[in-house]
Amino acid sequence: MQTEQNKTVNAAICCIDTLNKLAKMAARGFFPFSMCRMENHADWDDAVVYLDDASDAPCGMRQYDIIADSLVDKYHHDAVTGWAEILSEFCGGRVTARVKLDTSGQRQHYISIENVDAGTEIIVEGGEWYVA
Repeated sequence: MQTEQNKTVNAAICCIDTLNKLAKMAARGFFPFSMCRMENHADWDDAVVYLDDASDAPCGMRQYDIIADSLVDKYHHDAVTGWAEILSEFCGGRVTARVKLDTSGQRQHYISIENVDAGTEIIVEGGEWYVA
């Protein structure tokens, strides 16, 4: 039987592992889901894939949310789960995980992960993550 302390430590380890994974993906690049096809799978497989068209959104996801799982094949082009849903389970609260696009060209795209209940934000960019 796990104690509360063990559960908290396990959740923290999962969160850190997830942030490290997202940092590696961010270093690989950002890819709009509308451009994901079987033919270019190698381009977006290890990158940050984000929902650029709200009409592709499964229930609960919004435009610019980061996709954790998708099904893209000859018959499907579906976003299945978002990173916000996964992180919300770890944190036990509402978490958003969205791509912030810089159209000015002054900054690279980056990920903003916000714990809505706690009022904290983590930025993921250039292969690293930090608390904002």
